Amino acid sequence: MAVWLTRKKRARQCSSETPAEASGRRVRPWTEMRPGERLSPGPPSSRLPEYREGVALVPNLPLAPAMRTLCESTLTRGGVRGRDRSLDEDTTTATGWRAPKGSHAGALPSGSRSRREPSQPTQAKSAATRRFRFLSMRRAPSHARRRLGRLPLGANQGFWQTLRVRIEPALIPRLNFKDALKAELGSSNRLFPVRWDQRVLLARSDEVANNIRNRLTKRVEPTRAETVFVDKNRRGTRPISQLSLIDRVLYRALVDLIAASMPAYLSNRSPHADFVSAPLAVDGTEFVSTSDVAAFYEYVDHDVLATELEAQSGEALAIDALIALLFDLMGRRVGIPQIHAASDVLGDTYIDVVRRRLYRSGFAVFTYSDDFRIATDSLASAKSALEMMAREARSLGLTLNESKTFTYRLAKYTESLEAFAKAEAQLFEETDVDEFVLIRSGHYELIDEAATEAAEDAKSFGSTPEDDAISTDSEPTSSSAHVEPTPAQAGAASRALAKWVEEHDGQGDSTSQQTATTESLLAVSLPLLGAAGDTSGLEHISAVLRQAPALTPNVAAYLTRLARHGLTERRLIRQTLDELVSEHSFSTWQQMWLAEAAGSVRRAKRRYGHYEWLKECLQDHDPALRAVAASALARLGLASADELRALLDGVGPAWRTLVLWAVAIVDVDVAEAAAEDKIERILVEEVRGAAT
Repeated sequence: MAVWLTRKKRARQCSSETPAEASGRRVRPWTEMRPGERLSPGPPSSRLPEYREGVALVPNLPLAPAMRTLCESTLTRGGVRGRDRSLDEDTTTATGWRAPKGSHAGALPSGSRSRREPSQPTQAKSAATRRFRFLSMRRAPSHARRRLGRLPLGANQGFWQTLRVRIEPALIPRLNFKDALKAELGSSNRLFPVRWDQRVLLARSDEVANNIRNRLTKRVEPTRAETVFVDKNRRGTRPISQLSLIDRVLYRALVDLIAASMPAYLSNRSPHADFVSAPLAVDGTEFVSTSDVAAFYEYVDHDVLATELEAQSGEALAIDALIALLFDLMGRRVGIPQIHAASDVLGDTYIDVVRRRLYRSGFAVFTYSDDFRIATDSLASAKSALEMMAREARSLGLTLNESKTFTYRLAKYTESLEAFAKAEAQLFEETDVDEFVLIRSGHYELIDEAATEAAEDAKSFGSTPEDDAISTDSEPTSSSAHVEPTPAQAGAASRALAKWVEEHDGQGDSTSQQTATTESLLAVSLPLLGAAGDTSGLEHISAVLRQAPALTPNVAAYLTRLARHGLTERRLIRQTLDELVSEHSFSTWQQMWLAEAAGSVRRAKRRYGHYEWLKECLQDHDPALRAVAASALARLGLASADELRALLDGVGPAWRTLVLWAVAIVDVDVAEAAAEDKIERILVEEVRGAAT
């Protein structure tokens, strides 16, 4: 943080003028000075602060103890922490600051005296003490953050990127690392392939948690989250942040501690079905308005979030550490990781500001994540509510999604709640409807929120919300892998596939709602067809991946389950994979799922084309694809330990343990020699134990 003194104050300290003589003039505080403004007459070299390569420098000033204490506090509190918090004798610096080339770090502006000169020491110290006494220690962090936002872009980024999180010693005993680790290792994100390394570490979670606690007690060095762009159907991509295990555990532990002091409705969401039906219970409702926030998680302001969290919980130390952690993870002062249980709590807390303001204005408003439902008695009231919601959202740096903002009459809204189920029933024979309902709620359900969100656009309010992609089952597909479907279930799934093919071949005449319903049913049907051993879907896999990319996880589940049925099915799957990889038309995220599916099919003696494609993926620019390809090759036994070992330093912390698991599968001794820390050695030991 740069420290500015006023021009008059600086001159007063370096002249015979006493504070009493200058008290009649207005002294402009340092917080009002512009970067680069001169403090006293002199050449341009005397301007403070100086900037070079995005790094701020403040030459040595005759700082009084109180002023220096304030600077240290500002640099080290409120989530702004450096590894070395002291201010040295020559240059007022934070970790990573340096003097410009060719300049003397202790140089003072023209006409100034060195801090070692004894003249007027008492006067300077007392004046500085009085001048900065109005800045309370509690508000120093927020003052620093606001002023740093006014620095030139390069200087601002250079300053913040040198900082690291530090957890106060008093906070460590209150963080439940064991529960946080078990929750992280025991959950799976259905938008990403299986993390085999996490399953291995779960067996020794207590030992891993103790290691994480000990490491975080000394220092915290978060790493920038790696972003994977997940495909949506017809609506671009969704950026999903992948964090290292230690960062995920710390993130969850901090949020869990904060959430324990927050209202229950913020820390625990009510079911989505209760949310969509809530407007029906409001007396006098004639209209129901719906809306959500565009790219909500990408634009959550950290400073606003910190203020709201502190108001709701009072956990100042945990919030300071959390905000600093979020900055290091996201690389900027806005945005939180998507598709994470901790982010759900933060997001609900952030958006609740809008809900409360609408409620205090007399509107019946309900929220689920960034989705809104407002019940009103007139169209004018509905318009007023939407305008107010848009205005309040803008005050938080957010904008409403106009494509999802509608107002319905109550009868139409009520009908829409059942529209999805009715459209679903129309696709099947009456005798098979009950069987298909069992599919949606039973073992075969593989919900993909990106696929079902199309039903929301089609005014169907019964689909699954997109934020619920986290499963608490550490083996999400194992329970259904060996369950044989009934003939009626298999027949219903086959008709869903045929209906989708008919609509996308232009042979059918269907509404947008019917199309969205068909895609949602296909998402459920594909894993079922695989479990039934139905190979009829193989010829349509390419079309599904191109026209409905959000169904890629369901396609991978279909291939994986189909491969368990026999040699013929596996041979057909390998041929299909060869055709798919030769198209070169799929996103990185889709290629990750194809690599995962390829690794789940037993290796053949013949060298198929997708085997070479997996080898090529090891050289891809994306670390996520490299890691998943390494996992697949290790399971197939098609890569040497040396080939996979070379990837360890080429992928980030978020994917490193998966690559190490792959190395251990091939050669556990090589993996043990390459292990970087205690957690990685535990992983290798577990693989060795399972092999014996």
